[in-house]
Amino acid sequence: MHRFLAPLAAFALIASLSSSHAAPDNSEPPSKDPVWDQTRSPDWDASYQLVSIPSTIDGQAQMAYAYEAADAAPAPLVVSLHTWSSNYEQADPLAAILVERGFHYIHPDFRGVNNTPEGCVSELALQDIDDAIDYCLESWNVDPERIYVIGTSGGGYATCATYFKSKHRIAGFYAWVPITDLEMWYYQTKQRGLKYAQHIEQVLGGSIDSEEAKKRSPLYMPHRPREVPLHLFHGVDDGYRGSVPSIHSIQLYNRLCEEAGQPSLRVTHEQTIDLLSKAVRPTGRKLGGREIWFQRESPFATLTIFEGGHEMLVEVAADQLSEAAGR
Repeated sequence: MHRFLAPLAAFALIASLSSSHAAPDNSEPPSKDPVWDQTRSPDWDASYQLVSIPSTIDGQAQMAYAYEAADAAPAPLVVSLHTWSSNYEQADPLAAILVERGFHYIHPDFRGVNNTPEGCVSELALQDIDDAIDYCLESWNVDPERIYVIGTSGGGYATCATYFKSKHRIAGFYAWVPITDLEMWYYQTKQRGLKYAQHIEQVLGGSIDSEEAKKRSPLYMPHRPREVPLHLFHGVDDGYRGSVPSIHSIQLYNRLCEEAGQPSLRVTHEQTIDLLSKAVRPTGRKLGGREIWFQRESPFATLTIFEGGHEMLVEVAADQLSEAAGR
């Protein structure tokens, strides 16, 4: 077993938390979508282009909503990734904020809902994200030194996978409440009766193939060192209120600490259990007005556990992108 994995006690704790607490209004009943996995498809403003980008692998057209910044000078690009159960049409609360601040913006499809073998960070889906970036670079005046990838939940999952797999030089990766271990999440959601367990079965051909699940799990993807860290954000109540317990972010952060040769920066087993059981005091620092429960950074990753559930703090995320891009 990898040293970055949490102890069995942590897994048992998460199972007991998931089963012993009444499921919240953003994850139950299973037929309803959590707040950050809405499939609602609003009418996008006419200022956004509906573009079709053919896959460079199989030629299949992948749709996206996109916005070209009006600046004459090269402008930064944000690639905002949809959640698990939706596609490029999904409402994105970041879009209007980023457009107002002068970003190029694209909201690509990458094979839509994660319930087919073609989706769920497959080679096809990840190439779709790279193809979307190529489209922007070829079509607009994009500053290639200021390209950012961001997503929440299933979009955070895809952001983490893009960190490991993208061919592009990305200036920043921001993953909010991501899934990082697909097999672990299968059992977590199956126990709670959530639809995602069935989706994962559909992705993996009807049964749980551990090796195939690992191929689709950022936690196990081959690492290509980057000059910028992967920023991980997780609500301390996710798993209580929401579908993705914070162990997913903690484990990936720990793995990247190990690979940076700095195991002393890891979240310890004891700290992991304290965080999962909320037996820890907040730090006194704030993230957009929310308490920060735990924060750590290493050369390859940062980890912030904040007061909240399964969510992105939209204004915080927009401000972080703006600060990084100098907007």
